[in-house]
Amino acid sequence: MLSFDILDDIEDGDDYQKLWLNEQSIALNASTAMIFACINIIRKLDLKFKERAISIILEYSLSSVSGQHMDLLGKNCTEKEYIEMTLKKSGSLVSLACLVGAILAGDKYQDVIKRYSRYIGLIGQLNNDLKDLSTWEGKNDLLNKKISLPIIYLLHYKGEEAELIRGYYNGTVGKDELLNNQKIISKTIEQSGALLCTQIIKKMYQNKVKSELQHLNVEKKFINKILDYAI
Repeated sequence: MLSFDILDDIEDGDDYQKLWLNEQSIALNASTAMIFACINIIRKLDLKFKERAISIILEYSLSSVSGQHMDLLGKNCTEKEYIEMTLKKSGSLVSLACLVGAILAGDKYQDVIKRYSRYIGLIGQLNNDLKDLSTWEGKNDLLNKKISLPIIYLLHYKGEEAELIRGYYNGTVGKDELLNNQKIISKTIEQSGALLCTQIIKKMYQNKVKSELQHLNVEKKFINKILDYAI
């Protein structure tokens, strides 16, 4: 997951606070090494179902790469498309971690693990979406013309206040003009309901996680630990 995080940051090129973006060629090489090291370590383990675990790593890694490719193309312009892309991109990585752990512990995994882990991945991305519109310093999805759930809402918002944002994304408004209107745009982000809508959708998927976990036959203390990842 660290390897994919590094690759994602380099491909997006929008968060230079990350140390590995200062030495991108070295970071690329390290992230590539980590992927193969991960598979190699599991293959050397004395565990009965290690080959199935490796198959899960390969399958879900490719699914996440596919979701990342959809994200890089920037064509997820509806709420439904964005959620489907995120379940594939971020959801696949969390599913990878959960399912590998489950398969190494036993012969099979329950479908409930596959479902709630994807939802947790989506919740994590929605948290990032909200955070990346909370400040004009550092990483900011709006300034980088990224597509996120609240930005999709803003781009479809009917209010005239959102014209600056739409103009910035279609190229008729420059970054300097956008920055000169920070107060107006920040007010629009807050009053349009973009953040509230994202929080509501996040809450819906938090409830889905809780519902799925009711079908997991483990001690409550473990359920509570899983829920910590869905906050």
